[in-house]
Amino acid sequence: MQNRIMAALVVLACLIMAVPLFFRPGKTADFSNGDWRQLYFHHKAARDAVLDQGEPGFWSPYVNGGFPLAAHPHDPSFSPLFPIILAAGEILGCRINVFLIFLAGTAGMALYTRRSLGFNRWGVFSATALYAVSGWLPARLFGGNYWETFYYLFPIIAFCLAGAGRDKRYFFAAVLLLYLLLAEANFVFPVTLLFLGLLWLFGKALPKPDDAGLSGGLALKNLILAAVFACLVGAVKFYLLTGLLAVNPRAVDYQIFKPAQEAMPALNPFQGIAAFWEGFIKTRPFIEIAKASGGVGPNLVGPEYIGCGGLALALACLSPLLSFRRYIGVAVLLGLSIAVSFSLYLPFDLFAPLSRLPVFGAMYNTVKYFNFFILFFICIGFGGFFHTLFNRMKHRNGKLALALFMAFAAVYPLAANRLIIPLTFFHDPPEAGQRAGFSQVLYGPLYINLMENTGVIKWHSSIQIPTNAVPSRLELGAGGPEEYLHSYRGEAWLASGRGEVRLLDASYNRIRVHVDMQTPGLCVINQNYDPGWSSSWGWVVDVQGLLGVHVTEPGQRDVLLIFRPKGIWIAAGVGIAALLLLIWECFMGQNNRSRRHSA
Repeated sequence: MQNRIMAALVVLACLIMAVPLFFRPGKTADFSNGDWRQLYFHHKAARDAVLDQGEPGFWSPYVNGGFPLAAHPHDPSFSPLFPIILAAGEILGCRINVFLIFLAGTAGMALYTRRSLGFNRWGVFSATALYAVSGWLPARLFGGNYWETFYYLFPIIAFCLAGAGRDKRYFFAAVLLLYLLLAEANFVFPVTLLFLGLLWLFGKALPKPDDAGLSGGLALKNLILAAVFACLVGAVKFYLLTGLLAVNPRAVDYQIFKPAQEAMPALNPFQGIAAFWEGFIKTRPFIEIAKASGGVGPNLVGPEYIGCGGLALALACLSPLLSFRRYIGVAVLLGLSIAVSFSLYLPFDLFAPLSRLPVFGAMYNTVKYFNFFILFFICIGFGGFFHTLFNRMKHRNGKLALALFMAFAAVYPLAANRLIIPLTFFHDPPEAGQRAGFSQVLYGPLYINLMENTGVIKWHSSIQIPTNAVPSRLELGAGGPEEYLHSYRGEAWLASGRGEVRLLDASYNRIRVHVDMQTPGLCVINQNYDPGWSSSWGWVVDVQGLLGVHVTEPGQRDVLLIFRPKGIWIAAGVGIAALLLLIWECFMGQNNRSRRHSA
């Protein structure tokens, strides 16, 4: 009976936190935030490509003078959650995905603490409730960091990997979840693998169930195999992504983002943590903010925000005092998470060795990319504190007082954080009419320009590839003057030969031009060249970095250019073969072994 009541309370807390995602299904967040424009652009572009062309948007003419968009880490075309975007659209679909991630992550915390760590029902309830009511996940949405919400799946991935040694079906689930991170979630995939490795490294110092249970410790072999299979199943995405990173390795020197020296006086090395304390662990009174302003101000919730309460941190830090051997690993991992997150603000830079590794070197804000794990280990230590105390408490009145204390520690963050989501989505979506002819500008709001059938050459992304495309206009602003460039020759022109050429339309993976040639010549299209292009007439050439077509015969006709990444079918074959092998090994193979064992 008590277990059902606790489960019902956790479900209620989840509903209070997450149901507001659907209060205003047609509204968006503040579009002055460039991250939201990026988010909606990538999801709308992927959706349009599939609905218009019936295939992923391997090439988009709308950014950077032509870009292999499906290769971008933010592109969701190969994500298992992408069908939801197809059905519901980019505005509502992203929120449905967050809702599913939130529920799966909360359930994963309950499973991980019960099956893998062996907490009693009080420990499971306290850890899971705190995980559900923290402000970390709503703060991701406020900041437009949709992709970072996938960190929330970490406990269910850890649980599945811990159970993989006893049941291969859990290994299958772990591979699919890791593939989901690879397919859509940017930096989340390598950071998740890093902290799964730390769970293995400190496994002997972590809590363990008293009985054998379903789950054991996380095995390094299963972790490595799961990561390899995730990359193989996602071979198409992995192949496209590695090809893009080979062009632009995202080498960012994160040291340039270090704060000024006056922010870190030598006599107070923890000044950086102190500066973040108010908005990091502690919760904020959003009710009063809502009454005063009707919305959440831009500086109230930053990427450092966790909002689980200082009491939760204190109890998590006290858990090793109750049982040193059981919780010392949790305390060490919590300390490591804090030290890595605040590397930019401490005299000892724990992140410096990681920054020398591929991908990690592009992470310029360590608080943003690592602070989820502070929350995770706070929840584990918080749950362990109450697990141990309730095991030792024999008197009924003492248990009742402890339960009330535990409820207070979880209700305060719930009350403070429940308004972040409803105060985030209250803006009308932009209205934009599609222009008849496609052209490109130098700068512009990416999502809105996509709706207007206008490309943007300088776009808001940390991944850029060299471009030689020329913008038609330098400025695209509401009511502002547009300066036309004298060097702009159109989206298609003749570099040699006599005749006329004009662009009919530019879309995902396809460009159509009409040529009326009196002599053979060279047609140039204002898009980046890539060896994946082919033409229905003539042959494709590189014209100083732009896309060219050699027209060998005079005449008048429409020429269709189609883009296919080189080697894409081989990558697709590898992914399908890996998935079939995984299914056979985790289901058919396990059933065969079970029958032989029974015989």
